[in-house]
Amino acid sequence: MRQKISTLIDPGLYRRVKLEAVKTNRQISEIVGDALERYLQDERRGSHGAGVVGESWGALKLPASELGRLLEDDDGLLDA
Repeated sequence: MRQKISTLIDPGLYRRVKLEAVKTNRQISEIVGDALERYLQDERRGSHGAGVVGESWGALKLPASELGRLLEDDDGLLDA
């Protein structure tokens, strides 16, 4: 059984959630529930919303000198 709640959120955020619900043919409550579940899972893991960057930090073991060489080889990458 689901629990009914009442809360206040930013009107812009509500519009974005409502639009997502229409696009994906889902209920707003389902989207909010999924977001809360993901937030609580992140808190338990200690990632605090770091997402992909936080989970993959340090995965590539590469000396700074090698990274610099790779970036220099990629023409225009550092010009942006």
